[in-house]
Amino acid sequence: MARKPIPLDKLFFPALQNFMKAIKGQSPLACTLIVGASLENALMSLLHAYFIKSTVTESLFATRGALGSFASCRDMAYCLGFISEETYKNLELIGRIRNRFAHATSDIDFADAEIINLCKQIQVPQIPDNIAKMVSLDPDYKKPTDPKDIFTSASFTIHFDIILKASALERQPKQAGLFVYDLMKAATEGRIKIQEKTY
Repeated sequence: MARKPIPLDKLFFPALQNFMKAIKGQSPLACTLIVGASLENALMSLLHAYFIKSTVTESLFATRGALGSFASCRDMAYCLGFISEETYKNLELIGRIRNRFAHATSDIDFADAEIINLCKQIQVPQIPDNIAKMVSLDPDYKKPTDPKDIFTSASFTIHFDIILKASALERQPKQAGLFVYDLMKAATEGRIKIQEKTY
């Protein structure tokens, strides 16, 4: 059964504001699981918006499909140029933090030595003032030092960036073979010249 990418209108406001409120009030385990699921859904929606509309596309997101995990969606988004190397590394760290919490055999929190080390490696992107006000972030959001604050601030910024890109992509309908069609049309109209190769 295919995992269904969340429609973009449900990833935007007030979802982002609710996202921040939820993870601030949750336990460390719940926080990391919510963040991981939210980022995975955002990545799926980004890729889904870019791909052609097809049953093949839907099958990619199946649990055992080529894009059936957070890591595979992250890798694909990076290889397609949708996210920067810094964002890719941040997502990798966020995934490792989520997995550390999810697979711990005892109760841990953000004071765990391994978690602290992973959070210190996260590069928190700058959040524009207008966006910070829209989601009611604390005044000191720009320089988080607490491991949990670093984790949640970076996660929010990445989530917001991904859904903005997905929204832009979804406004451009695609279909199979469109590139070749446009290429041939441009050649017919004389906008480009295709040279014949002599063998």
